Amino acid sequence: MLLNPYQADLQVVPGTRMLQEHFGLAGYQLVDPNDFSRLWTVTSLYTPVGKQLDGLRIKMVDNKRFVTFCNQRDFEVLIGIAKPGDWCIWAAQEYPGPGDNEWFGFCMDVIDQCDDLHERELMLYAEYSSGNIADWNGVTIERRLQVDPGSDLEDLWIPNSYPKEDTVYGRWLRVQRNRIEWKKVI
Repeated sequence: MLLNPYQADLQVVPGTRMLQEHFGLAGYQLVDPNDFSRLWTVTSLYTPVGKQLDGLRIKMVDNKRFVTFCNQRDFEVLIGIAKPGDWCIWAAQEYPGPGDNEWFGFCMDVIDQCDDLHERELMLYAEYSSGNIADWNGVTIERRLQVDPGSDLEDLWIPNSYPKEDTVYGRWLRVQRNRIEWKKVI
């Protein structure tokens, strides 16, 4: 077990769900069990958010700049600190293995996609002197995402000049989303 996410004192970057501590995992690399040519590198960790399967959320980027997340339980199996059938103390269930019904593996839901967009937004705030997104003429956020194994997307976001709400999805407009085939991307 990496840690019990319900007993650990998890400190976040202010205003985000991104953890300040990486527990030695930043830069850790693992091969995708569904495609051995795909190498994932851990970039950041996020707090539990009360999903069907909770625990830390591990954000990773692959060798073609696609982003995905993996839940803590499945990640612990992938890196070999737990085996399918072992008891997961913090989740109060057995660890599944790749291909099992309870296995999620590499995927992104709407919360993960929002956290990724927010992290990219914060990087832009650090880069641009104006804190007003509406002043960022020509700035875009281009993302490559693996939302499920075999389901890869590219999307393009532009600043929303007239946001109705001050949320990540209120400040940005998605203007394009395309399904793409990972093996065809350079």
